[in-house]
Amino acid sequence: MIGAVILVVWIFIAASQLRLRRRLEREAPGRVVVRMWGFPWLTWVALAGMAAVFVPMAREPDTRVQRYSTGGMTPALAALGHARQRRGAASGSTP
Repeated sequence: MIGAVILVVWIFIAASQLRLRRRLEREAPGRVVVRMWGFPWLTWVALAGMAAVFVPMAREPDTRVQRYSTGGMTPALAALGHARQRRGAASGSTP
């Protein structure tokens, strides 16, 4: 199961890079310190590669349970994290 979890973490990292870097370049272009070559195309290729790994995981009986367990756990943990952030923002503190 750890392999599927690692893939999910890296997918979130790549998606965050796409979203946050574009925002930073728009709002404060001088703060972009590290210039990644191939951005955003290389990030999209990495995301496609990571997503492509999940397809064989669903087809193989040995890894199918891992994929579906991770697939069920990921939205639940994301919803929990989102709720904690909203509660912290509503109370004026950071979680």
